[in-house]
Amino acid sequence: MKEEGSESWSVKQNNKAQISTLYLELQKNLSTIKVIIALFPLLGLLGTITGMISVFDSMSLLGTNAKAMASGISMATIPTMAGMMLAVLGLFVYSRVKYIVSREVLLFDEKTRGFYDAKE
Repeated sequence: MKEEGSESWSVKQNNKAQISTLYLELQKNLSTIKVIIALFPLLGLLGTITGMISVFDSMSLLGTNAKAMASGISMATIPTMAGMMLAVLGLFVYSRVKYIVSREVLLFDEKTRGFYDAKE
Protein backbone atom coordinates (compact mmCIF):
# COMPACT_ATOMS: atom_id res chain seq x y z
CA MET A 1 0.00 0.00 0.00
CA LYS A 2 1.39 3.40 -1.04
CA GLU A 3 1.51 6.31 1.28
CA GLU A 4 -0.22 9.46 0.09
CA GLY A 5 2.89 11.59 0.76
CA SER A 6 5.17 9.42 -1.41
CA GLU A 7 2.75 9.64 -4.34
CA SER A 8 2.67 13.41 -4.00
CA TRP A 9 6.46 13.49 -3.85
CA SER A 10 6.83 11.36 -6.98
CA VAL A 11 4.31 13.50 -8.86
CA LYS A 12 6.25 16.63 -7.91
CA GLN A 13 9.54 15.04 -8.97
CA ASN A 14 7.99 14.02 -12.29
CA ASN A 15 6.75 17.58 -12.72
CA LYS A 16 10.25 18.97 -12.03
CA ALA A 17 11.72 16.56 -14.57
CA GLN A 18 9.18 17.63 -17.19
CA ILE A 19 9.90 21.30 -16.56
CA SER A 20 13.63 20.69 -16.87
CA THR A 21 13.07 18.82 -20.13
CA LEU A 22 10.87 21.64 -21.42
CA TYR A 23 13.50 24.23 -20.52
CA LEU A 24 16.28 22.28 -22.23
CA GLU A 25 14.13 21.74 -25.32
CA LEU A 26 13.34 25.44 -25.58
CA GLN A 27 16.99 26.42 -25.02
CA LYS A 28 18.31 23.85 -27.51
CA ASN A 29 18.49 26.17 -30.52
CA LEU A 30 19.56 29.30 -28.66
CA SER A 31 23.25 28.35 -28.81
CA THR A 32 22.98 27.89 -32.58
CA ILE A 33 21.42 31.33 -32.89
CA LYS A 34 24.25 32.76 -30.77
CA VAL A 35 26.88 31.25 -33.09
CA ILE A 36 25.14 32.61 -36.18
CA ILE A 37 25.02 36.07 -34.59
CA ALA A 38 28.77 35.87 -33.90
CA LEU A 39 29.39 34.99 -37.56
CA PHE A 40 27.61 38.07 -38.97
CA PRO A 41 30.49 40.53 -38.38
CA LEU A 42 33.01 37.98 -39.65
CA LEU A 43 31.07 37.49 -42.86
CA GLY A 44 30.89 41.27 -43.21
CA LEU A 45 34.66 41.50 -42.84
CA LEU A 46 35.08 38.77 -45.43
CA GLY A 47 33.00 40.88 -47.84
CA THR A 48 35.09 43.93 -47.05
CA ILE A 49 38.34 42.08 -47.65
CA THR A 50 37.02 40.77 -50.96
CA GLY A 51 36.01 44.31 -51.93
CA MET A 52 39.40 45.72 -50.95
CA ILE A 53 41.17 43.06 -53.01
CA SER A 54 39.03 44.11 -55.94
CA VAL A 55 39.95 47.78 -55.36
CA PHE A 56 43.66 47.02 -55.23
CA ASP A 57 43.36 44.81 -58.29
CA SER A 58 41.72 47.59 -60.28
CA MET A 59 44.35 50.06 -59.01
CA SER A 60 47.12 47.82 -60.29
CA LEU A 61 45.48 47.61 -63.72
CA LEU A 62 44.25 51.18 -64.13
CA GLY A 63 46.62 53.17 -61.95
CA THR A 64 45.91 55.20 -58.86
CA ASN A 65 42.81 57.30 -59.36
CA ALA A 66 41.88 58.77 -55.97
CA LYS A 67 38.16 59.15 -56.78
CA ALA A 68 37.80 55.61 -58.04
CA MET A 69 39.80 54.31 -55.09
CA ALA A 70 37.65 56.19 -52.55
CA SER A 71 34.48 54.94 -54.22
CA GLY A 72 35.74 51.35 -54.20
CA ILE A 73 36.79 51.55 -50.55
CA SER A 74 33.43 52.99 -49.52
CA MET A 75 31.64 50.17 -51.38
CA ALA A 76 33.93 47.62 -49.73
CA THR A 77 33.00 48.77 -46.22
CA ILE A 78 29.25 48.21 -46.77
CA PRO A 79 29.42 44.46 -45.95
CA THR A 80 31.11 45.21 -42.61
CA MET A 81 28.41 47.70 -41.72
CA ALA A 82 25.71 45.21 -42.71
CA GLY A 83 27.36 42.45 -40.66
CA MET A 84 27.59 44.69 -37.60
CA MET A 85 23.97 45.80 -37.95
CA LEU A 86 22.81 42.20 -38.22
CA ALA A 87 24.87 41.25 -35.17
CA VAL A 88 23.39 44.05 -33.06
CA LEU A 89 19.87 43.21 -34.19
CA GLY A 90 20.55 39.50 -33.64
CA LEU A 91 21.78 40.11 -30.08
CA PHE A 92 18.61 42.03 -29.32
CA VAL A 93 16.44 39.22 -30.72
CA TYR A 94 18.51 36.56 -28.93
CA SER A 95 18.23 38.26 -25.55
CA ARG A 96 14.49 38.79 -26.03
CA VAL A 97 13.88 35.14 -26.99
CA LYS A 98 16.01 33.92 -24.09
CA TYR A 99 14.01 36.12 -21.69
CA ILE A 100 10.70 34.84 -23.09
CA VAL A 101 11.81 31.21 -22.77
CA SER A 102 12.91 31.71 -19.16
CA ARG A 103 9.72 33.61 -18.29
CA GLU A 104 7.43 30.99 -19.83
CA VAL A 105 9.17 28.10 -18.07
CA LEU A 106 8.99 29.99 -14.77
CA LEU A 107 5.29 30.73 -15.26
CA PHE A 108 4.64 27.09 -16.12
CA ASP A 109 6.54 26.00 -13.02
CA GLU A 110 4.58 28.39 -10.80
CA LYS A 111 1.24 27.28 -12.26
CA THR A 112 1.98 23.60 -11.84
CA ARG A 113 3.37 24.13 -8.34
CA GLY A 114 0.20 26.02 -7.41
CA PHE A 115 -1.86 23.19 -8.89
CA TYR A 116 -0.10 20.53 -6.83
CA ASP A 117 -0.11 22.66 -3.67
CA ALA A 118 -3.87 23.16 -4.04
CA LYS A 119 -4.40 19.37 -4.29
CA GLU A 120 -2.68 18.78 -0.94
